[in-house]
Amino acid sequence: MTNFLCKIKNFVLTIFCDIKVFKWPMFAVYQPASFKVKGEHTLTIMHLIQPGDVVMRSYVNYLDGYFIPKGSSGCTHSGLYVGDNTIVHSIAEGASRINIIDFCRADKVVVLRQELDKFGR
Repeated sequence: MTNFLCKIKNFVLTIFCDIKVFKWPMFAVYQPASFKVKGEHTLTIMHLIQPGDVVMRSYVNYLDGYFIPKGSSGCTHSGLYVGDNTIVHSIAEGASRINIIDFCRADKVVVLRQELDKFGR
């Protein structure tokens, strides 16, 4: 795929993933600013999270959610917490580092941590 076509594809995916659709009355909002995860929830996550944790998030009624398989978690995006309040994740534009506060602007956040055996492995 040529560089120009890749840029067009990334642009379309970026726009597509930022549209929230309301069924009744039928309308759409581009880059809405209201989410179910609030500041108190994000502070709790920031207190409990550890480097190596997988952080998953999802949005309610976003256009991409109707096309991206969510699995049993219901989440469409995931990232890896690397410490220092930073999550690394992939988006249409490529891999990026994002502050945990920005990553938690979602309607649902799930934190996964690998369980260690009795020897700490």
